[in-house]
Amino acid sequence: MTERTRKLQHCLATLVAAAPLLATTLLTVTPSHAAVAREATAATHAAPPARRHPAQQDTVVGETVDAINTTTRFWDWYMPRFTGSQFRRPGLGAWGYGRNSIYNRDTTVLKCGTNTLGKNNAYACTGGANNWVAFEVHLMNKAARLGDAFIWVIVAHEYAHVVQRQLASRYLSQAYELQADCFAGATMGEMYRRGMLILERGDYQEIDDSLAEVAGLPWGSGGTHGSVAQRWSAFGTGWRGGNPACLNYVPIPG
Repeated sequence: MTERTRKLQHCLATLVAAAPLLATTLLTVTPSHAAVAREATAATHAAPPARRHPAQQDTVVGETVDAINTTTRFWDWYMPRFTGSQFRRPGLGAWGYGRNSIYNRDTTVLKCGTNTLGKNNAYACTGGANNWVAFEVHLMNKAARLGDAFIWVIVAHEYAHVVQRQLASRYLSQAYELQADCFAGATMGEMYRRGMLILERGDYQEIDDSLAEVAGLPWGSGGTHGSVAQRWSAFGTGWRGGNPACLNYVPIPG
C-alpha cells in the first residue's frame, strides 16, 4: 500500500464516519433550509442508490449509465444552489452502444470542433454551442482491471468540465484539469453523503488506482492533467471541502 493510498483511505474513512454530520451541515448552508431538505430527501428516495453489488451491475455500459444518471441528478439539484442557475445538462450521443455517450474509436470518428476524439480517453465538448460528453469504450473497459469506481471517477471528472463551462470565469483555475479533479472529488463525496452513492469494499483503493491510471505530466511542466500526487490532492480537497473548495483551485507543487 502506498503512502498516498493510506492517506486517501484515512481521509475517506474519516468522512464516512462523519457522514451524518456532514450531510446536515451541507444542507444548512443552502437557502430555504426546510425546502432544500425536503427536495434532497425526495431526490435521495426517488431511486435506489446507484452503486450496486456486482451481481446487479456487471457491465461497463450499465455502470456508465448509472454514473451519468446519478451525476446528472445531483447537478440538477445542486447547481441552482451553487451558482443560482439551472444546470445545463450535457447531451448524450448514440454512437453504437445506445444513448449513453460510450463510443468505439475503432469504428466511430467523433469531432469536437476541429479536434478528432481519440482512443482511451473521455471528453467534455463544451466549446461554442457544444455541450456533450463522450467516453471511449477502451478507456471505460479499464474498469475490468481497476474496478467500477474507475467509471465514476471518469464520469465525475468530465461532468466537472461541463460545470466549469457554466461558472463565471473569475472562479476558474489556471490548473483547469486539476480543478476538474477537485470538482470530481466533491461531486462523489457529496453524492455519497446524500445517499446517492454507495461505497463498496475496496472502492478507496480503486479511486486511488484510477487517479494514478489517468495521471499525466506534472501540471506546470508541459502537462495538463497533473502528476499522481497532484490529482490525488485535488480529488481529496474536493471530497473534504465540497464544491466551494474547488473555486479558484490552487494545486500543490508538482
